[in-house]
Amino acid sequence: MYNTRIFTLLSALLLYSAGACAAETSAVQASPDDQQIRGLVMSWQEAHQQRNNELLASLYGAEVDYYGQHLAHEQVIAAKRAFFSKEENKEFSQSIASPLHIEGIEGSAESGEAPVTNSKQVEFVKRAGSSADTVRNYPSTLRVSKDESGKWKIVAESDDITDLNLKQPTYSRVVRGKFDGKTEQYAWVRGQDPISGNSCTPDGDCICKLWNSDPAVQPVSIPSCIDASLAVLPGLDGTGRDRLQVIQDWWTSGWTLARLYDVQQTQWIQIVPAFSTNANQLEESGNRILVVSNPARPGYIRIKVTRFDPQTEELRTEQQDKPLLALR
Repeated sequence: MYNTRIFTLLSALLLYSAGACAAETSAVQASPDDQQIRGLVMSWQEAHQQRNNELLASLYGAEVDYYGQHLAHEQVIAAKRAFFSKEENKEFSQSIASPLHIEGIEGSAESGEAPVTNSKQVEFVKRAGSSADTVRNYPSTLRVSKDESGKWKIVAESDDITDLNLKQPTYSRVVRGKFDGKTEQYAWVRGQDPISGNSCTPDGDCICKLWNSDPAVQPVSIPSCIDASLAVLPGLDGTGRDRLQVIQDWWTSGWTLARLYDVQQTQWIQIVPAFSTNANQLEESGNRILVVSNPARPGYIRIKVTRFDPQTEELRTEQQDKPLLALR
C-alpha cells in the first residue's frame, strides 16, 4: 500500500509538472486574459490535488453548471468537501495530462447571436482516480467568466465521459468500446497545433490526438486533421475486439482519409492503411460506416474506398479486402 501510494503521488507530481510546463510554454504568447485563465486552471488543479476547499471556494462563480446540475457556489463546495471526505477517496489524485485549449464561446449562427463576451471555455485531459487502479483519462471542460470585479471564475465544470454516462448530451465526441477485447474503454480525438499544443488555426498545421481513457494507452497523432467523426465497429472478426473507425476532418476539400484502430499490447494500432473517402459522398449516401466484416476470408475485412475517375470525371467507390494487422 505504501509503495502504491508513493508511486501514485510521484506519477501525479510528474504529470502535474508536465501539464504546468506545457501551460507555461503556451502562455508565453498568450493574451493577459488567457494567462489569467491558465493561472485559474492551475489553481483549480492544485486545490484538487491538495484537497484545499478554501482555495476551491475562491475559484468558482456564484452559480455553476456542475456535471449536469445547476448549483449555487455553496453547493459546489459542499459537493467537493463531501467527495474528499469519503473513505474510498482518501488516496484520490488528479493531474492535467494535456495542453490547455482556451477558446472564445461563439454565438448561435442560426439566431444571429454574437460571440459571448467575457466568457471562455477551457478544454484539457484530466487524469484522476481514487487509487492507482482507478486512474483514468477524462476529456474535461471548464467554462470561465469574468465577475463584476473583473476576476475570472469557473461557472461550469464537466467531462465528456461523465456527461455520456449521465446521458446528458444529444451528441458526444466520446465513444465507448472494448478496443482491447477485454475492458470497456472510452476514446475521443482533439485537434491541436503540433508545436504549441494550442487550438488549430486555418493558416497553420494541425494534428488530431486520439486518446484513450486508459492512461497506459498513449495518445497517437493523426496528421492533417482538425477533428474527426468516430464510430465503434464490433464483430469484425473473432477476437472480441471492437474497432474504432476514424474519419478525419480538414478546413477545406471534400477529400479525406479514413482509418481503423484497435488496442493491442496496450497501444493504439492502426490495423489497415489509411484509405480515401469523400465527405460530400458520405453526406449524400447517409452511410458513414466504411468497414464491414469479411466472413469468407478470416483475418480480413472489407473497406469502401472512394476515388476520382479522371475519365468520367466522377467519384467512384470500390470494395477492397484488407488483412487486419495483428501484433505478435
